[in-house]
Amino acid sequence: MMRLLIDIGNTAAKVALVSGEDYVIMKFSHCLGVDDVKGIELKYDIEYVALSCVGSLDKELIRYLKNKYGNNFLEFSSQIKIPVENLYQTPETLGCDRILTAIAANKKYPFNNVLIIDLGSAITIDFINDKGAFLGGNISPGVRLRFRSLNQFTSQLPLCEMTNATSLCGANTNEAIELGVINGVLYELKGYINDYLTKYDNLKIIFTGGDAEYFAGKIEFEIYVDFKLIFRGLNTVIDYNVEN
Repeated sequence: MMRLLIDIGNTAAKVALVSGEDYVIMKFSHCLGVDDVKGIELKYDIEYVALSCVGSLDKELIRYLKNKYGNNFLEFSSQIKIPVENLYQTPETLGCDRILTAIAANKKYPFNNVLIIDLGSAITIDFINDKGAFLGGNISPGVRLRFRSLNQFTSQLPLCEMTNATSLCGANTNEAIELGVINGVLYELKGYINDYLTKYDNLKIIFTGGDAEYFAGKIEFEIYVDFKLIFRGLNTVIDYNVEN
């Protein structure tokens, strides 16, 4: 029997089929629907389903999962029991992805302070301490959102993309935009990491999200990259609710 874990983000939907510690991940460029899930069920024997959503949700999909799986379906929300202490002042507005990655980080490093940096459509920088308390974090625009903003809110700047250039100074307008965005994110990340390292002992750093590997390779700190972090969090929440 397997678990079906669903992560509906701002730009894509991903699912993970989990058996023990084995994760099979599939990505969908559209809003996940009932037919997608039925197609998965034809290939895999599903026992539990858990869903996290920060994007557009298909209500028909929720009805289908509730009807088919009953108590074995978990739609993550601020009302769900979790194995960490959430000190965020407005838990009902806290993105599922942020608390789930913190839960997974705490499970991996249970007696460490952990900084979790998710580099996706938005960049989230969150912190969970060595006592298992989630303190919150910050949100800023992701790389592609920065590029699009420069293009859409100016009259002459072109739409640029990520580059492997490492120069400090752009020699033309495209380079100036590309390096401005990339170096801006790098300095942002390094600044946060330095400040947290100064303030907290025993700090671990985890990068996740689509741009995690790109930026981890440009930063000299010891960083653990995990693209399955949100799924590990969902899986941990299932275990916790089954046991309790």
